[in-house]
Amino acid sequence: MILFRTNGGKETGLGHVMRCLSLAKALSVKCPEEAIIFRTNEEMRTLITENGFDFQPSEEYTKQEAEVIRAQNPKMILFDSYLADTDYLRTIKQNVLLVQFDDNNDIYTPVVADVVINGNIHAQNLEYESETKKAKLLLGPEYLIMREEYQKSIKEKKGNGIMITTGGSDFLNLMPKFIKALKDTEFQKRIIIGPAYTEEQIERIKRLTDRDQQFELVYKPKSLKEHIRNSEIVITAAGSTVYEVLKLKRIPIIYTLADNQKKIAAALVKEKVVSLGDYKEIEFEKEFIIKRIESAKKSENNYSDLYGLFDGKGVFRVVEEIEYIKDAVNCFKR
Repeated sequence: MILFRTNGGKETGLGHVMRCLSLAKALSVKCPEEAIIFRTNEEMRTLITENGFDFQPSEEYTKQEAEVIRAQNPKMILFDSYLADTDYLRTIKQNVLLVQFDDNNDIYTPVVADVVINGNIHAQNLEYESETKKAKLLLGPEYLIMREEYQKSIKEKKGNGIMITTGGSDFLNLMPKFIKALKDTEFQKRIIIGPAYTEEQIERIKRLTDRDQQFELVYKPKSLKEHIRNSEIVITAAGSTVYEVLKLKRIPIIYTLADNQKKIAAALVKEKVVSLGDYKEIEFEKEFIIKRIESAKKSENNYSDLYGLFDGKGVFRVVEEIEYIKDAVNCFKR
């Protein structure tokens, strides 16, 4: 049995769960005889089961909960969350191959996992310290785990207009501010209404864009791929979506919603990607946004190296690395 321990939801987003699902699907092909179980919060039940995996509810990362995991005797645990601590990881790791997703090397240190996966653009600049001195570090875009639809070659096409996304939810109510700032501009605007937007938020967006043909409202899409491809510029937080934008060779304009996005944003700004700043600092004024759009268009010629970093095959490299590290699961034995 392979167990994924993670969490997600309206307040924290779906990034952890989605990359775990991508890895789980690749492992299910490699190890078809192994049961793959997701242990996560109840809010994620439907998403997990719709993707064909077994679900165990768990809301907390406590020592008692860690003992429950140990008692199940999994062959491998894949951990992806900011909500536990190093003692929790030590407890679940005993006699098990522990694979940990990490983003900033700022919570679980020293590393107690056998394998650390950090596919972010800044990952190779982080100084990980292994408690056993034996941890395998899979760092950088080469190991970035992307969703299934980005794992194959994608035919290029010309995009038009601007796509704006705040992620699966909009708990900071930024979308109405973006809409007001861009309302009287000439661009076609593609507004992504995430799956965790409230009905009240959706109604407000409808009122703000009523009868304006320059706005296209996209309701709760299961994938952003075609909407990104149809756009020239994408305004997005500096999370997993920005890598999808670069994979599709579109122009990103980024902002940060959380501390864990700031190192990604800093690394991208060094590569001439235009940033609006942290959400607390954004000037939601027409002139400010227009200047950033114009600057982003001028910078596009600098992105060729960035575009080449993301081939979508990171998940397959991760599976192969796990295979060579330890005979943790029967299907990995030679």
